[in-house]
This record gives sequence, structure tokens and C-alpha cells, in this order.
Amino acid sequence: MNHHHPTTPQTIPQSSARQAVLDQYTIATPYGTLTIANQGRSITFNIHDDIRQSEHNVALYNYVQQLKRRGITKFNNDHIAIPGANRGYNLTRGKARLDLLYYDKGKIYEVELKTTQQIGTERTHMQLAELAKHSTNLVLVVKRQDSEEARTILNMVNLDHQVKVDTYEIYEEDDND
Repeated sequence: MNHHHPTTPQTIPQSSARQAVLDQYTIATPYGTLTIANQGRSITFNIHDDIRQSEHNVALYNYVQQLKRRGITKFNNDHIAIPGANRGYNLTRGKARLDLLYYDKGKIYEVELKTTQQIGTERTHMQLAELAKHSTNLVLVVKRQDSEEARTILNMVNLDHQVKVDTYEIYEEDDND
């Protein structure tokens, strides 16, 4: 159901359209909230925290489920709401923020997850370099078919000794949780 307020553009009579100032226009969707402000010059879409729609968020969700199946119970993640996450675990490392951190057998693992499109970008290299400076066990998580490329890139940017590579798979939703 869409909720429109304060007015929809169609309700402004043509003659007074020039004088009317549309302060803010908001549309709620099942996925998030679309806001149009500043006379149409600013458009933002805020995705709800619990949405698992984007490839990155689906991958992150599935990776956390993999960890949970391995018995991992102490974790925190960014981007999406996952039951059991401990929001007290700090995800900030230097000027960057981890996608996930978890504890396994008393050892901390700091995770940055990247999709195929993100692996080779300059932004990813800079983010990993920043995270590596401030992390104990940094893990780059990529799709299985991208793991060799990820290792090659880490080697090229001299991060191969500081960053481990792990993989995720995208599974169809089959477990009802």
C-alpha cells in the first residue's frame, strides 16, 4: 500500500503549480521509503533494514546462515537484520566498516563481502587496505568462482598476507526462518 503525503503532484492545479512548493513527498513500499524533497532536486530511497533483496545482502545473509550451521553464535553484521546478531560488537575499523564479524573458538574474524562487480574496483582496494590496517583476521568473502581473481588482486595490491579469502554461494530461499 502506498502512502502519499502531503500532496501528490497531480493534485496541484496547473495554474498554481509554479507557486506551489512541494516540501517533501514520501512513498512507502514493501522494500523501503522513497523521499522526494528540495523541489524534486533530492531523491532518496532508504531500504528497510530487514530486506534481503540486493545481491550483496542476499550473499551476506547466506554467509551468516553458513556460519550458523557451523555453530557460530557470536556475530554482528551490517546492512540487514539477522536474528542473533550482537549489536554490541563494533564493526568499525579505522575509517571503514566491516560487513560482518564473528568469533569462532575464541578467535575474531572480520569480514568484508564483495560481489563479482565489486572485487576489482579501486574503492574495494582502498577499503580493504584501510580495514587490513585495523583488523586482526580480515577475510574477503567472494563467490566461489571469483576466489582465484580475488587472490590475484590481493597479491597485486600487496594485501595477500593480510587478507584471507573465503567463499559464499547464493542459494534459493529454502529454509523458513
